[in-house]
Amino acid sequence: MGVDEIDFQHRRIIDTVNGLADLLKRGDPPGMEILHHMPGLCEWVEQHFATEMSILTLTDYPDLDYHDALHSAFVSEVMGMFRTIQNDLRGVEELVIFLAGWLENHIVEIDVPASEYFKEGHIIRETNSGS
Repeated sequence: MGVDEIDFQHRRIIDTVNGLADLLKRGDPPGMEILHHMPGLCEWVEQHFATEMSILTLTDYPDLDYHDALHSAFVSEVMGMFRTIQNDLRGVEELVIFLAGWLENHIVEIDVPASEYFKEGHIIRETNSGS
């Protein structure tokens, strides 16, 4: 995206999702191991979304509301899937596939345009604290 902190967070989330996909490829029933990683992944995603929205807000990003709505929809979908697989591990593969697909699509279709916005010279507005 062109912002070091966000790029670092993207890499961390991608690495985690790739690790979950690798667990699926092993052929062992990975359900419980994947469930074990989900709380940490959810925490990182929430932190990432908060960071991203803060930066987009400070740069007056024009598609801010749409970007935020996509984040909210993603969190709702993942939390619903997570609740389901806690009771029935058969949905684990579907969850990992959804995570990988959504992440790739979101970065390419949504975050790349935001990156272009930054490259056009839109920078973070400084807040006036106490003048």
